[in-house]
Amino acid sequence: CSMEILRSHDFDEFVDSVRDVDSNMLLRNVKRRIWSNAYLDLNGLHIQVGKLGSGNIAEGQSFDSGYMIYLPLTDRTLYTANACSLDIDSFAILEPGCEFSICTEDEHDWCTAFVPTYRVAPFLSTSYISRKRCRVTIAMPEYARQFNGLIHRALAAATVHPELTNLPAATTLASELLELSGAVLSAPMPDDNRNFGGRPRISRDEIIRGAKQILDSSSDALHQTNGLATKLGVSERTLRNAFREYYGIGPRRYIQLRQLQRIRQELRVAEADETRVSDVLAKNGVWEFGRFASRYKQQFGELPSDTLRARKP
Repeated sequence: CSMEILRSHDFDEFVDSVRDVDSNMLLRNVKRRIWSNAYLDLNGLHIQVGKLGSGNIAEGQSFDSGYMIYLPLTDRTLYTANACSLDIDSFAILEPGCEFSICTEDEHDWCTAFVPTYRVAPFLSTSYISRKRCRVTIAMPEYARQFNGLIHRALAAATVHPELTNLPAATTLASELLELSGAVLSAPMPDDNRNFGGRPRISRDEIIRGAKQILDSSSDALHQTNGLATKLGVSERTLRNAFREYYGIGPRRYIQLRQLQRIRQELRVAEADETRVSDVLAKNGVWEFGRFASRYKQQFGELPSDTLRARKP
C-alpha cells in the first residue's frame, strides 16, 4: 500500500512530507511542537491529512497535472485562501498551475485530495471552466462531511489492510472520491464583490505579487516596509492593508518570518566545523545576535547553534 505517515517535532520534516504542490511554508504561533501528515496513493488519487500544532503560511504554485482540493477541519481558527475566508463547510480549490497562499493563525487540521485532470474531467459540470486560479467555494456542509469521511475511511482501511490498493475496495473508494471531487469542483464561488481597502481585489493581488518578487530578488533584511512601499508605488498603509488581508499579518512580520525560515534552512545544511552562526546571521542582515537568538528559539524551540550542530538529514 502506498501509504506514508509522518509524526515529527521538526516543522521542516513536516513541510517536506506535504505532496502535490510546489510550496514554501512559514511557521506561526506555535502552540504544540508536533506536526503530522498521513498520505495515501489511492489508485492515482492522492489524499492527505495534516495535523499542525501551529499556524502557518503556505504559498506557492499548484501542479499543472491536476486539482488540489483543500478542506479545513478545525473550527477554532481562521483559514484564508488567497485572502478569502474559508471554514469547515467550504473548500479551497487549487486549479492546475495556480498561485496560492493558504494561511492559518493557530494549530489546526486539514485534509486534501489531489485528482489528475484527465481522471476528474468526466465528472465536471459541462459549464465548468478552469481559469488557473485559487478559489473558495460556497458553504457545502454535506459535501464537506462526505469528503472528510471518505478520506478518513480510506486512511483507516489502508492502516488495517496494507494491501488495500490491490483490492477492489480501492477502486470503489477512488470512484466515490472522483465523483465527489467533480461535484465540489463544479460548485459556484460565493458572490463576493467587496473592495478591499477601497481598491479592487486585483490591486491587492498585484501588490502581494510585486512585493514577493522584490523580496525574492535579494535579502529580505534589506527591505523596510517604507522602502518596499516606495518600490511598489503605494503608500505604507496600502501595503500593510494588503498584507493583513492576504496573510493575516503585516509586511514587517512577514519579512521577519521569511528571514527566520531562510536562516534555519542555511544552518541545517551548513557544516558545523566550517561555519559560524554569526557569519550566517550577518550575511542575512542580522546584527543583534542575542535578540535574534531569543526570537529564533521562540519560533523553533532551539537556538541557532543547536540547529547548526544537529545531525544532518
